[in-house]
Amino acid sequence: ENLNVNQFWYETPYVPPGKKMGDMEFQQKHKTILTTSLPFPSILKRLPIISKTTIIYSPLQTSLDVIKSRVQSLASEVNIPNPNTKSLQMVLQGSVLLQVNAGILEICRIFLKKEGNEGKYKKEELDELKRELERFVEICGKGLVLNKSMIGGEQMEFQKRLEEGYEDVKKQIGEFLGKDFNEDLNKDKEGVDI
Repeated sequence: ENLNVNQFWYETPYVPPGKKMGDMEFQQKHKTILTTSLPFPSILKRLPIISKTTIIYSPLQTSLDVIKSRVQSLASEVNIPNPNTKSLQMVLQGSVLLQVNAGILEICRIFLKKEGNEGKYKKEELDELKRELERFVEICGKGLVLNKSMIGGEQMEFQKRLEEGYEDVKKQIGEFLGKDFNEDLNKDKEGVDI
């Protein structure tokens, strides 16, 4: 699986000079791809780099990556054969109980606001953002259903907080998308695959 590898990559967050780090409206990402002269594994500990390519992701592309990563984390937790309640709850908590930063809702505010965004972003990327937000809402709902089916009475208060946070996030995302998400959290675990 990891034989004959001669390309490696890393990502670096970046904001243009004069802009504040952490502001999603300006947050970019540089992806650097390094290619070595020979593949790894090798008997040599170091190999010369023969090419270096840098791809710059726009703020919208960077935000899309954040959402896709969150959806993937949730899907991984929801779709494993023997789910772990602790790790599922951690991912759910970070998704629906917004604390320090607004995360996904901030992305919605920046890229899906009606005023001032006309022609500012590519339609295809905005459409992809909307699809990923719908997937996010869907997988969060499925994660909550799964969590509820696995916990005991001592965790019902936490489940209630998660559900309230989910309803708030779902409502706000729905407003940005012009969509009404009507999802019943009391349905069973069937159809959890995403």
